[in-house]
Parts: sequence; C-alpha cells; structure tokens
Amino acid sequence: MSWIGFHGRSAGIAKALGIRSEFITGGTGPAPLRYLRAWRETARLLKRERPSTVIVMQPPIVALLCVAFRTPRSVRIIGDLHTVSSRTPSGNGRLR
Repeated sequence: MSWIGFHGRSAGIAKALGIRSEFITGGTGPAPLRYLRAWRETARLLKRERPSTVIVMQPPIVALLCVAFRTPRSVRIIGDLHTVSSRTPSGNGRLR
C-alpha cells in the first residue's frame, strides 16, 4: 500500500510477490487534508479486504500508523522504508 498515485518500486514488489498493489492519494489540497482522506480510504479498504499481511510504503509514517490502528493485531505489517524516511538531519543516513 502506497499513499501516492503510483510508485514503481511498490508495484514491482507487489508483482514479484504475486499480490495486488494499492495506491491511495487522498486527492488534492494541503497534506493534512490529503492524509485524512487517505486514512479514511485506507480504513475502508482494510475493513473490506481483511488482509493477513500489509506492506506499507514509508514515508509517510501516517500510512503506517493508519494500518497499525485499523487492523487486528494478528495482521502482519511490513514497512517498505524508502531512503528519505531514514535520513538524519545531517543527511548522511546514519543513526547514532
């Protein structure tokens, strides 16, 4: 699951695993409004599909939080962490 219109890496992972990819944008407007709409759409999708595992692209961390809060504890959640999500303020990518 990716909160973006399309992402090749997410589509590639889904294809390699033989699963469906989901791209949720939340529409247009300021980020808080898009995230609220994406949260609602994600929650509806999770309720309808009831997956046993969800792979969530990071960033945004809000997508991961949504999946964590909107699924039963038995659901496995995998974070696809993109480089920008682990960057430090110095930009070297190393955590101390």
